[in-house]
Amino acid sequence: TKIIMHLKKTRVRFHAGIVVGRFYSNFREIEELVKMDKRFSIINNNKNLVSLMSHYKIGIFTFGITTFEAFFVGMPSINISHSFENDRYAKKIAKYDCMNYLGHYKRIDFGSLPEEIFKLMNDSKLCLKYTKNARNMIDGKGIQRVAMKIVELSN
Repeated sequence: TKIIMHLKKTRVRFHAGIVVGRFYSNFREIEELVKMDKRFSIINNNKNLVSLMSHYKIGIFTFGITTFEAFFVGMPSINISHSFENDRYAKKIAKYDCMNYLGHYKRIDFGSLPEEIFKLMNDSKLCLKYTKNARNMIDGKGIQRVAMKIVELSN
């Protein structure tokens, strides 16, 4: 909700699809935040994120499997970690210059997030670099390769 609140303060024209998973408990809060702002749409319980990603220029995720799904489809992304363990792994993956990693959510200045979002959206060279580097990491040969890479990075 912090991301939405700060994006709402901007006057920039954009469209953001907000994917709400089945385990997210504050659906009503998000619904209230975006109900009068046509720049946002809520996507509830989508079962195929990979196909949905093709409709958007960038993604903003909590670091995890969705990050790797975005790598697979070539979607440039901004990532935030929700745990210190994920923070450690996200920093290692970010060294491959395949995403914009902002850090652990408790250490982020959410007020500067819209600037980061619009900067990535408007920088086609950076988007292309993230896409290319991410696809070099994830080559489509299956989840086993992703798991092996995660194990390798965790040692």
